[in-house]
Amino acid sequence: EKHGYKNMHFIASMTNEDFEAIGIDKRGLRLRLKKAVREVHSPPMAVSTVRGIVELLRTLELQEYEELFSKQGYGTEDDIENLKDLQEKELREMGVHKRAHLQRLIKAFDVLFPKRAEPYDPVQHPPMEDAAVRWLETLGCKCYVPNFEKHGYKNMHFIASMTNEDFEAIGIDKRGLRLRLKKAVREVHSPPMAVSTVRGIVELLRTLELQEYEELFSKQGYGTEDDIENLKDLQEKELREMGVHKRAHLQRLIKAFDVLFPKRAEPYDPVQHPPMEDAAVRWLETLGCKCYVPNFEKHGYKN
Repeated sequence: EKHGYKNMHFIASMTNEDFEAIGIDKRGLRLRLKKAVREVHSPPMAVSTVRGIVELLRTLELQEYEELFSKQGYGTEDDIENLKDLQEKELREMGVHKRAHLQRLIKAFDVLFPKRAEPYDPVQHPPMEDAAVRWLETLGCKCYVPNFEKHGYKNMHFIASMTNEDFEAIGIDKRGLRLRLKKAVREVHSPPMAVSTVRGIVELLRTLELQEYEELFSKQGYGTEDDIENLKDLQEKELREMGVHKRAHLQRLIKAFDVLFPKRAEPYDPVQHPPMEDAAVRWLETLGCKCYVPNFEKHGYKN
């Protein structure tokens, strides 16, 4: 309710990411919900023929926002065209905060205005490399090249770490295709990121194949070798505020920071968790994996 998922039409489009975002932190419950959502049948949003904002909001079952949009000056049928450039940021400023409602409005705008502008990206990104395009083509997924490019998966090094959740997040909504891609990714061999010895931000970005961000980091004041230490506390929120929006690039930077600064601050956890039990430690030890005890403890696998 807090996030606006008020009926089965709203719930039908939820993803694992949504369940996590609204506070369902138990993986088993998320998987159960994700499986159940696949069985939910909801008609597509019939917004392509609506005339006027009031009709649009009622079609989306968001009529509670009629007064809000009216107060913002969206009053007549002709004003529907003025919605074209509204993105999440503008909707939040207007007073739309619930996750489900933001998603539903953005999705409707994308249907109404298929060529509307993407959120501003200050960086010019190269297109997907030929080898990655051919790989998608062999899997019968070449039509999804724009999805991969939009989210920054530009070559096989970037694709190699993708998960089912990533495929879903970039818009591959067919379960069969996601399973095919997930299986194919297991066969992709990509060398680990050799970032532990880099000196300086420029060298780091080039090692990560993200050199297009050099100017962006420089403008933010990260200019010298010594500034590498200043990356320690950067999390996804700060990177987005700087202008890094693409999913693949955010993931790659965060992963590199975690390698460079293994003890960097974790997101605040209000609960004191007990250490791993001795029996579990011994079990890892017999497998030659005792060094991974902190990894298991970090994610709550305590016994």
